[in-house]
Amino acid sequence: MTNTKDVVEKFNQAVDINKEYTKNELCLILNTVYKEVYSKKNEKKEKRPPTKYNNFVSENMKKMKEEFPELTRQDLMKKIGELWRKQKEDNESKEKETKEEEIQEKDIQEEESKEEESKEEESKEEESKEEEDIQEEKKPKKKVTKKNK
Repeated sequence: MTNTKDVVEKFNQAVDINKEYTKNELCLILNTVYKEVYSKKNEKKEKRPPTKYNNFVSENMKKMKEEFPELTRQDLMKKIGELWRKQKEDNESKEKETKEEEIQEKDIQEEESKEEESKEEESKEEESKEEEDIQEEKKPKKKVTKKNK
């Protein structure tokens, strides 16, 4: 339902049809119902959690006020913005470095696993060759005889 329908329905429920109301009384009832309906709608909305920037500003505003009491709020916000940018750049470069390190580690691990796999394959090939050799040794040898003509 729409908010207007809610307000009208609740207003109809709140008003006694058999009673005479003054204009002010009806306005008071309507205002009460209106606030009730719209406050319920607003309660359903959840506040967004603060962003990293919001948290950074709230944490650093007091420190900046203490360091620079002569600055206006606007100037303080500029300084905090500069700090934020520097910190963000530092964090991004650190994240980039850690990602590169992780990639290098993965590459090294992949190379090591490939080497291990190749060693395993070589050892399996050697084992299979040895088994073939053993099988050949077990087979009876055919005697070769020359026929004279």
